[in-house]
Amino acid sequence: LPKVQDIQKALRPEEAMIEYVLGDSAIYIFYMDQNRASTSKVPIDSGKLDTYVKRFRQSVSDYNIILKNKEEAYQTYTESAYWFFKKLIKPVLSITKDKKHLIIIPDGTLGHLPFEAFLLKKAPAQQTAYSQLHYLIRDFQVSYHFSASLWLENKFAKRHENNGQLLAMAAQYGAVTDSTAYTMRSPNSIRLRNTLSPLPSARKEVELLAKDFNGFFGFDSLATERVFKEQASDYSIIHLAMHGLLNQKFPTLSSLAFSESTDSTENNFLQAHEISNMELHADLAVLSACQTGYGKFEQGNGIASLARSFMYAGVPSLIVSLWQVDDRATSNIMKNLYTNLSKGSNKAEALRKAKLKYIDQVEKNTWAHPAFWSPFIQIGNSKPIQIQRKMAYTPWYVGIVVMCLVAGLVFWNRKRIF
Repeated sequence: LPKVQDIQKALRPEEAMIEYVLGDSAIYIFYMDQNRASTSKVPIDSGKLDTYVKRFRQSVSDYNIILKNKEEAYQTYTESAYWFFKKLIKPVLSITKDKKHLIIIPDGTLGHLPFEAFLLKKAPAQQTAYSQLHYLIRDFQVSYHFSASLWLENKFAKRHENNGQLLAMAAQYGAVTDSTAYTMRSPNSIRLRNTLSPLPSARKEVELLAKDFNGFFGFDSLATERVFKEQASDYSIIHLAMHGLLNQKFPTLSSLAFSESTDSTENNFLQAHEISNMELHADLAVLSACQTGYGKFEQGNGIASLARSFMYAGVPSLIVSLWQVDDRATSNIMKNLYTNLSKGSNKAEALRKAKLKYIDQVEKNTWAHPAFWSPFIQIGNSKPIQIQRKMAYTPWYVGIVVMCLVAGLVFWNRKRIF
């Protein structure tokens, strides 16, 4: 285990690390920044905590209640979000006020919560606009990690020099009708495949990335497991817009669902254990899918999830989801995430800005509910990264090129005359 002093030396002036350890009757909170270290104890029964976690998760992930029973949804969310702020953040808030970036290391079921959706102020009893609430994300960048030792190791790990390009894929879904595929796939694979609904905004999401950035952009038959395995090690950023399938009983069998094909060796469900055995050089993996960061807690190993598998494969930073995401909100947030990254924002701040822009610009109050913007979290190294943007051929630029061509023709004609 690293010494406190080692972690303090590695932290930047604007950073603070907050680690949580769950006991049977209390939560222990360890706070560290460059100059201070402290410990707080919050008495709470573990059974009561689990009840509150389930209640909060339901309040931000049950779209049926959020859209159909708005008063209940508002009350349940605001009460839970403020309760968690008082228990998990307020005990150390006085020493974090001069910090901009909180590095959260959760324990147990706390790893299933988006801390940035906690409320720093008690919400009015009468329902008010979600865009007006005082979320933690208003005041802080937030990133997560599996442990302090892994954070330290990750921070100083040597990285490959990457090309700044994207490997982005949007999978295609539909009922399996190809008779060849039926003979190659197990009944369980076919059953799973037939439950996957199309994600039209996922395709638009990747099309927008293809318009602005350099890289490999795979759709339909080019968004298969085989193509991904062949291409993945060559790119700086991996972006996968597709369904994620969580296996809570056996986390290593959780998978990403690529487009179906008649491949005889790959079933197009890329499982967590397969990802762990890959050698990836990307600086960032964005898993724009459902429940890619949610998994079973393992003592000493953090959340066993698809996200953890990408870290085993060598990716130091991920953006993942904690529950089933809304297709349209995801597309909006992802577009602004990449714009922010290309302008030099670090990963945590890029995601924060994208979420805040979504909250402040969404048309209907209900769509500003944290269910739509808070499922995505950033795990691991939050350093800025280089992304190659495509050259923008603006009218101004085209005008200069035309003027140069005209000048060249005039010069050539005069040369011929004389």
